[in-house]
Amino acid sequence: MADETRNHLDGRAHVVVQSGRIEQLHQHIGGPEAEAAVPFQLPPAGHRFANRVAEQERIRRAVEDHVPQAGPLVALLTGIGGVGKTALGFHVARHLADRYPDGVLHVDLDDHRREGAVELAEAVGEMLAGLKVEKDWRERAFAARVKQLWTLTRDKQLLVVIDNARFGSEVTPLLPASDRSLALVTSQGTLYDLDVAAVEVPLGPLPAPDAVELLRHLVDDPRLAAEPEALADLVEGCAGLPAALLVAGRWVRKYRRRPLSRLVGELTAELREKGLPMVEAVWDAAYEGLDGEAARLYRLLPLLPAPVIGEEPAAALLGSGYDEAADLLEELQRAGLLDEGVDGWRMHDLLRGHAERRLGQADPAGAERDRALGALVRWYRRQAARADRTAAGPRMTFAPQPDPAGDGPADLLFEDKAHALRWLERNRAALFGCVRLAFDAGRY
Repeated sequence: MADETRNHLDGRAHVVVQSGRIEQLHQHIGGPEAEAAVPFQLPPAGHRFANRVAEQERIRRAVEDHVPQAGPLVALLTGIGGVGKTALGFHVARHLADRYPDGVLHVDLDDHRREGAVELAEAVGEMLAGLKVEKDWRERAFAARVKQLWTLTRDKQLLVVIDNARFGSEVTPLLPASDRSLALVTSQGTLYDLDVAAVEVPLGPLPAPDAVELLRHLVDDPRLAAEPEALADLVEGCAGLPAALLVAGRWVRKYRRRPLSRLVGELTAELREKGLPMVEAVWDAAYEGLDGEAARLYRLLPLLPAPVIGEEPAAALLGSGYDEAADLLEELQRAGLLDEGVDGWRMHDLLRGHAERRLGQADPAGAERDRALGALVRWYRRQAARADRTAAGPRMTFAPQPDPAGDGPADLLFEDKAHALRWLERNRAALFGCVRLAFDAGRY
């Protein structure tokens, strides 16, 4: 009985101590000095923001339509590295900051990433520091820190920018507890394991007019007006990536006496051979997170002679079946290394250069490249011959003809003449490209 009484009193004492600690914590961070120092953890705007009007409007509407009692609003900004997700997140946060009087916090998960995994206790600790919780008052264990964050944010109107998320499980512990808060999350791909509903805002490359506008804001130089064709070539070489345009702006400022046309060639070669400094590490990390076959497919995709990537030619590159290739393409899209369009998968031009460099590193002798290229050209030749025979009927030929039932796991079977003609029309650029590839490889 004495032991039970003592345990009961110990439990009450623990509750009192814990309650007192929380009360002291609130008093510690809730004084007039804390109220005067509302956190605003955003860098100053570096240049005028260009475009992204539709994306900004989508976030604004989501904020207006957010229903209380539904948890914090999460807007997920997705797109390949260098497309401007962080810049958009900061821009939107600056414009919406007045709606969130308790402050704006920012945490970059890559700052806490060790060998691919985020030290989440550190990330939560950074947010607690932004809320004026001194180090001695922060809980030590990860789970306790998360609860401490929930306690401190339950009645607040906060805006949080969470940068460079790779998994939803990295985001959930950092979300404020209040349903009047907003979290802007950037990621290269959709976070399928995110436990809360999110408004996804995909970002693509900037259209050429907006890219020109951004470059003019970045650098004031008479050559941009004097050499319009070179300016167009410069913007095209940057392929709509704001990160590449920032590099181009620096080159224009650095080499003020060189003609812009010369500068275009030098910068294009630099980006192709060495990559884009600002996002090379991001692309490297995405690549290194792939499994073996997905990484091999990524390295080989630049060999495809058409801008649209299909599952069948991808399977031909790998020597695999359709379903396996489709799964691997989805993995590349989730990693932010491919875009999914209406007509199929696409790889950004500068990412092609990254994949080519990776192929050179993994296959210095070129054996993997030659094998895949030979398999790809043979696959296109078989499909073209089969489509031709379906559309035009049998006639005299000099080369061996493919088996009508298919010779490989990714071979196509054409239902009728219309189907065959549609395939030939849709793939004519790839077929012409295969002729050039075959000739360059000596496959006359």
